[in-house]
Amino acid sequence: MAEIKLNHQLVRSLMTELFMDNGDLAKRMKVSKQMASYIIRRGGRKYARPLAKVFHCDWQELLLTAHIVMKLPKGKRMKGNRVSKS
Repeated sequence: MAEIKLNHQLVRSLMTELFMDNGDLAKRMKVSKQMASYIIRRGGRKYARPLAKVFHCDWQELLLTAHIVMKLPKGKRMKGNRVSKS
């Protein structure tokens, strides 16, 4: 199953294109500066729609799809399409 996240690098690049800092983003989103900083650095996908209104783009463009890769338990390896002991 894939995990969907906010593309923080894209948000930062859109901000630099529009010559915005955290304070400007906070004013446009009507949140505090601390909250704007949190959204830029760690915010999740629930902030995609408010950010899309600020940047005048589709909210789905601001999202990333990260594929989760399963890690085999210690001492196991893949042999063909089966898991076997090493």
